[in-house]
Amino acid sequence: MGQVLLSRLSGLVDVAQRFAAPPSKEGSNAAVPTPSQPRLITSFSASRPSAHRGATVLRMPNLCTFCDNPLDGSEEHILLSALGGRKRSTRVICAVHNNAFGSTIDVALTRQLAYFCNILGIQTGRREPSATLRNLVTTGGERVDVAPGGRMIAQTQINDTLTSPNQRSIDIAVASEERLRTLLPQYLRRHRRGTSDLENAVLEERIEPGAAIDFEIDLGDEEAFRCVAKMGLLLLASAVGTHHVRGVDTAGIRSFILDGSGAWDGLRREYETDFSRPAEHITLPAYAHRIGAVADASAQLAYAQVELFGMLRYTVIISEDWSGPAAGLQYGVNPVDGSGSDVHNEPRAIATASQIKARNATAQEINERVRAIWPRVHERQQEIAVNELVADSMERAFADLEEGAEIPDDVIEKLVQQAAGRYMAVMRNVPYREPLDLARVLRTSEDEE
Repeated sequence: MGQVLLSRLSGLVDVAQRFAAPPSKEGSNAAVPTPSQPRLITSFSASRPSAHRGATVLRMPNLCTFCDNPLDGSEEHILLSALGGRKRSTRVICAVHNNAFGSTIDVALTRQLAYFCNILGIQTGRREPSATLRNLVTTGGERVDVAPGGRMIAQTQINDTLTSPNQRSIDIAVASEERLRTLLPQYLRRHRRGTSDLENAVLEERIEPGAAIDFEIDLGDEEAFRCVAKMGLLLLASAVGTHHVRGVDTAGIRSFILDGSGAWDGLRREYETDFSRPAEHITLPAYAHRIGAVADASAQLAYAQVELFGMLRYTVIISEDWSGPAAGLQYGVNPVDGSGSDVHNEPRAIATASQIKARNATAQEINERVRAIWPRVHERQQEIAVNELVADSMERAFADLEEGAEIPDDVIEKLVQQAAGRYMAVMRNVPYREPLDLARVLRTSEDEE
């Protein structure tokens, strides 16, 4: 049931999407390897000839990166789940600090990037949708909410006018039929009227051209920078073990992450990254996240690079006196569908600490990165609009059908035409109006009561 309609709508989508740029390729579904736990193994023999030889294993204590609490299995998203990250580790941080960061610096970075999460329709690792942006103001002064996927929702507007002693004119503008079903009975009861008094009422769906929104993105907050530094440090810790990132040489970055204190000055905003894009990440979309770390004892340097939404790039100096094990790894992820992979790189520092500190991207350079990626973000927004359109058309088709009934051909044709009109209005940013069946809405309202 409904296969004919679904087929017609799918055909409509195929044709309509020709008006948009080709979508970005899907990300890789490669499995994410689990890094092994480092162990120190020392062999020894007796000072005198003996028939007995043996080996002892010296295990380093598994402590939190930020305190002396033992690791307790607390699961940390190396790259924030709220941003679409999926790489996790239970071997880097205790529950106390995981919860503390989750309610402070993680929230700060997520809020600053909420607009990108919203436009892309990102879901967290727990399948929770991105936040609706509330009470934004368009350039025309209208207040709107922005639902996940970048869909602007005009706030409820009600004009209730007494046109004569016995007649009122009520104009209700709402974001959805569901909202209308809630408000309509309330107004009828308030004015002691019934559905029979709505014989002259007109119900229509309107799609108005989207107005520009003034939305300021501030990426200079210290708490957000502390979160970026934390992601870089914990990526390295997940590879080499926490005991290698708890020394004096990393005290500065750890103090900065914990409370912003100390003289650590090892975070820089970048225009480009030192890490090349590996073949495994080529299929990721332009708005993908990448995070990488390198530890090079020969250069006495350990640092990480974080790239968010393909636009915002940071370098984090972890240690300028690194004597721990060599490491080189990258993690890339499509924040929309969660697909991604780990890649191990040559553990060799490409830049010196002084070279990194001499770099810092200007606001103009960062804006250039955003403008370069934005068309790909807009393609994702169009994809979300198409999916919502198909789902809504299917819902309307089945609204008045009894279970098991087939959708009449004339209903299919009407719904397909409506879907085409709505889609082109969204894609071309032009007005669209379509009369709706008020009787159907009224019946649904009565059924819910």
